[in-house]
Amino acid sequence: MKKIALTLLFFGLSLATMAQISTKQTPRSFKMDAGFSSESLTIPAPDVDILLAQDAENAKTMYKPRRSAAVVPVKVNLFEKAQHLSLSDADLYILKIKIPYAQALNLFSDDFYIPKGGELYVYNPQHSKVLGAYTCDNNREDGAFAAEYVYGDEIVFEYYQPKSVRENAKIEISELGYFYRDVVNFEESKDATGFRSSGSCNVNANCSEGNNYRDIQRAVCRIYVYMGSYGAGWCSGTLINNTNNDKTPYILSAGHCSQYSTASNYSHFIYYFNYESNGCNTPYSEPSYTSLSGSTRLAYDNSYGSSNSDYLLIRLANDIPQSVHPYWAGWTRSTSLKSNGVGIHHPAGDIKKISTYTARPVSSVYNGGTTAYHWRVKWTPTNNGYGITEGGSSGSGLFGSDHLLIGTLSGGASDCQQVNEYQLDWYGKFGKHFAYISSWLDPTNSNATQCNGREYSNSGIEEIQKSQLNISLYPVPAKDNVTINVENATDKAYIAVMDYLGRTLLSQELPAGQSTATIDVSSLASGTYFVRVYCNKDSVVRKITKE
Repeated sequence: MKKIALTLLFFGLSLATMAQISTKQTPRSFKMDAGFSSESLTIPAPDVDILLAQDAENAKTMYKPRRSAAVVPVKVNLFEKAQHLSLSDADLYILKIKIPYAQALNLFSDDFYIPKGGELYVYNPQHSKVLGAYTCDNNREDGAFAAEYVYGDEIVFEYYQPKSVRENAKIEISELGYFYRDVVNFEESKDATGFRSSGSCNVNANCSEGNNYRDIQRAVCRIYVYMGSYGAGWCSGTLINNTNNDKTPYILSAGHCSQYSTASNYSHFIYYFNYESNGCNTPYSEPSYTSLSGSTRLAYDNSYGSSNSDYLLIRLANDIPQSVHPYWAGWTRSTSLKSNGVGIHHPAGDIKKISTYTARPVSSVYNGGTTAYHWRVKWTPTNNGYGITEGGSSGSGLFGSDHLLIGTLSGGASDCQQVNEYQLDWYGKFGKHFAYISSWLDPTNSNATQCNGREYSNSGIEEIQKSQLNISLYPVPAKDNVTINVENATDKAYIAVMDYLGRTLLSQELPAGQSTATIDVSSLASGTYFVRVYCNKDSVVRKITKE
């Protein structure tokens, strides 16, 4: 089936700015004249014909994921197999591994430790994708680590350590993800259509349809799901707030995303934030993003929606840095739903998309169940397309016009091939999830029916002074209107007026090339508010007073 299972689609990528708590330095060998051997350690490839035959059979069945990557056991100690170059002040180790005919390869390690001062890089021989440096900041107590994929059938690991560092590193190449389909190397193909994996009717999240939802847009992430010997693929999730309002990195998704993953597999999950186009148009190269690896599964529904609400609650291994500009989405258990809202998701693992509904979701049974654990939603065509969902959208949030999450995607029938016809999807009700995840999302046992969203700096909202953006506000204090001047914007800017709890009260988009926006604040009560400007992948918050 289509969305009922997670999808493992990959698509063409170009060099992009990305981070996995990495320093974004250049590998040391790139600056050296001394070369290393071109020989690679070769690992036998899996039988792709058998994999494709299994995939064809699984496609006929509910909850059988679309698989793009096999997981190949390697169990190689980097330092036992790598070439070693002793420099005057450091040691350099390089290991190349080849698995023939792979479209891409990625690392999974079960024994990973880097001492302070050490640097690990992962790249392909063409240098079309370079990851790292990974440092001691990537160490975890469980010793697990996962890196993103690089194009082609050869992957290079480079480790640098100053001689002044006496502590030994541990880097085991435990497994490699072997992508046998769905990866297009954009740099080599020069084919812009290879970048887009989702259906052409989908609407990018930064189109006008998302103007009123910029806060919750930043809560949505793409999840790279590791399923052990079965493979790896995509789901979507939402960074979710709790009643302590304490920035705990909880991700809410769908239980069926966990179908083939054991509890220990979550240490190899990777979470992508801000993976989206800068504007409404789909870019011709991969946009920048931040990725964080590692997590713990807290609770999930293993009935996959047939006899419960298909919930999955995860906690990330690391706190989310402020540089991500994260937003913790609020939620409601109310059954009195808004008549309009959106779903925000990563269909087919693509950049972030938005789907719009204009009719109140309906309480419904799902997948042969007898109890109404789900909300049924019908999508509406909008100015820039017909937002639907696909495999990879699974687990994404459904939000009302009040920006509160009401459910997570289980599956449905929406499809770009049948626009203007039967466009229905089913979301597990948050109100049903709550009974199983309340100890985390309501740790004080307040039995809250609603929890508002929050920005990173909430104790309430605080001013963010350190930013590359330079803005000015006038008049001060404001009466009917406030004018915001963004002096060094090179891209489209998004402006929000927030209250002290971080709730967005007013918002406006400032098109690229324009520097001044005026917002009508006459409807606001007298008091203190905050203006947040997000532009050029940066943000700044300033306090204003309303007379």
